[in-house]
Amino acid sequence: MQAHCFAMTSESSNLFQQLEEKLYRALELFKQNQQARRRLERELVRTKQELFQQTRHTEKTQQALKLLSRQRDEVRDRVENLLKRVTRLTRSAR
Repeated sequence: MQAHCFAMTSESSNLFQQLEEKLYRALELFKQNQQARRRLERELVRTKQELFQQTRHTEKTQQALKLLSRQRDEVRDRVENLLKRVTRLTRSAR
């Protein structure tokens, strides 16, 4: 009967050791996941900042484009008016 108890204790010890190893692996995976999560959170913050800066740059570029477009239209109108005057002057000079 004593031999039987020894076998049970050895088996229990083996099971406990396996459980302990699983727990250590689980803890290591947890640490790795925490590190990956923190790294991804930092990357997300950096990406959001970059997106914000790009959005501001895009808005400024759009405003500049609108201004240039307005200026172009104004110059076109002025040139057309000048051409009309020149045409009228040349017709009346004939």
